[in-house]
Amino acid sequence: RALGQGAWGLRAGAPADLVGLDAQHPALAGRAGDALLDSWIFAANGAVAAVWSGGRQVVRDGRHLAREGVARRFRQAMAALAAA
Repeated sequence: RALGQGAWGLRAGAPADLVGLDAQHPALAGRAGDALLDSWIFAANGAVAAVWSGGRQVVRDGRHLAREGVARRFRQAMAALAAA
């Protein structure tokens, strides 16, 4: 609401930013509530299974859907910086 974006909340057709965790990840075993959140943030490298940004899925099975293109552009930028 503060951004003037009108109605908000989870509902069909609305854009959303969501993170899906791998419930089988060892760092999350036996955790719930705040302990689950703490384990994900501080210990669970690789526990993100899926991400949706603005209602579009951008990570599936723990991999960014544009990973190859992003990595290619990163290598090009690093090469340009090294050559400067």
